[in-house]
Amino acid sequence: MKNAIRSVLLLLALSAVVISSSSFTPGKNPPQIKFVKLIHDFGVMKPGEKKTCDFVFSNTGDEPLKILSAKSGLDFIKVEYPTTPIKKGGKESIKVTFDAPGKAGQFNKTILIDSNSSGTSSQVRVTVKALISKE
Repeated sequence: MKNAIRSVLLLLALSAVVISSSSFTPGKNPPQIKFVKLIHDFGVMKPGEKKTCDFVFSNTGDEPLKILSAKSGLDFIKVEYPTTPIKKGGKESIKVTFDAPGKAGQFNKTILIDSNSSGTSSQVRVTVKALISKE
């Protein structure tokens, strides 16, 4: 009989813990990065010509958003990004400068952006395109 009472009391105590831990408490949403556009077309460029574009983004989460890195891996594409956290609702941009190489042809190059954004958006790829003329 004592064991049955202990079992019931233990079950009630565990139930109380589960119920109290599952009660809804509004929390903050993690940082979330959202870009206005993911592709920029520079159009026709001459070899050696430089053009710049901005990839504008916002933090749609509640917590501060941090850009951890933004890189293209190419010498002729320079990438600048904010190093300070972006607050909830804040907007910023990643500046990309494309220095057209001497080789003529179509270019589609990707910039990889790493952030502390939640889910699959922690790594975002943006693309710059250009058609390099023969002079």
